[in-house]
Amino acid sequence: MAIRFQPQRAEIAVERGQSVLDAALTGKVVISHKCGGHGSCGTCKVHVTSRTELLALTKLELRHLTEHKIAQGYRLACQCVLTGPATVTVPEDPLRRVVRELLAAQRATPDVELGIELVGDSGERAITDRLS
Repeated sequence: MAIRFQPQRAEIAVERGQSVLDAALTGKVVISHKCGGHGSCGTCKVHVTSRTELLALTKLELRHLTEHKIAQGYRLACQCVLTGPATVTVPEDPLRRVVRELLAAQRATPDVELGIELVGDSGERAITDRLS
């Protein structure tokens, strides 16, 4: 069977019973996962957009995903085991998104210098702007 990853447009042949994260690693598709695929961090959220039957949500997925995300088709890649062909959308990494948005804003307004400032112990990011 095959799993198609979007937006990477990668199609990976996998065995039944393999997790989405294992399939991604096999195909060199990058999915953020801080805990090594043990389900403890919740960073490997993916959106399963095909109609393939999925195994039931695990307790770890129920802990890390809101009811709204579950209803939309989100799963943890390390916990989600597919039973047939599927299409999986990998969300853009949040830090990459912030950098992309900063660069786009800087191109749009060259007289404003944009930067990222770390705030607090949790590493939360704040966008700051300074007039040149």
